[in-house]
Amino acid sequence: MPTLIRAVFRNYAAVGLLICTSAWAPLSSAQIPPPPFVAVNSLPIDEATSYQFESPNQRGPTFQTGTIPTRIQEIAFGFDLGDSVTATLSLYQLDNTTNLPTGSALASTPISMVGTSAATDVITYNATQLGAIATTTLQSGQKYALILSNASAFAGVTNDDNTQNGYTFAGGFSVAGDGHAESTDNGATWHTQGGTPAFRMTVVPFEDVVVPPITAPTPVPGLGATGLVSLVSIMGFMGLRRARKSA
Repeated sequence: MPTLIRAVFRNYAAVGLLICTSAWAPLSSAQIPPPPFVAVNSLPIDEATSYQFESPNQRGPTFQTGTIPTRIQEIAFGFDLGDSVTATLSLYQLDNTTNLPTGSALASTPISMVGTSAATDVITYNATQLGAIATTTLQSGQKYALILSNASAFAGVTNDDNTQNGYTFAGGFSVAGDGHAESTDNGATWHTQGGTPAFRMTVVPFEDVVVPPITAPTPVPGLGATGLVSLVSIMGFMGLRRARKSA
């Protein structure tokens, strides 16, 4: 085979394999989930003191997010409970100046609690149990609160260690205000209460990944993106094989 023809086959092979690799790379990388991490933690429980959240009392921990958007994957609270209790957990954004909840809740979900009357019950809620709270994106560099309210019977969130901010942080998360946010009039007004609620929050990085469209020199009618990539790959491999045989 003339040298010119062999060179053409080699070029087709190289182009085909390059297109296949570059087309599949964003698809495969987009499928790798980022690892979750514990962003805020004040567990284990060191003090038996607790703060009640039956109506009209509402309260919960506050925090500031890191440099990337995240979503809540798991939450654990230390509770002081009687028997079986239901309540509401709500996610609020904080005012940047007052570090207190502002506006309506971004998301809310009912939660169930079963206690032992030991004032040291730690109950964990996964993403499924957290409902809309787990599907709400926490934007980077923003302040939020997770507020407990409307307990159906005696219920208190346990004070971790009787300090204003007994948290440890990771992933760029940090403190937002002193102690925790509290309302004694069903959320009409808010103020700061001392003490750190026994609380742990696990989050996972979350960003909308846009996969660029796959383009090829010559469109093939009737083939989707996956079929087109496969066809180009086969053409490139055949061209490379033929060029080697002709060498």
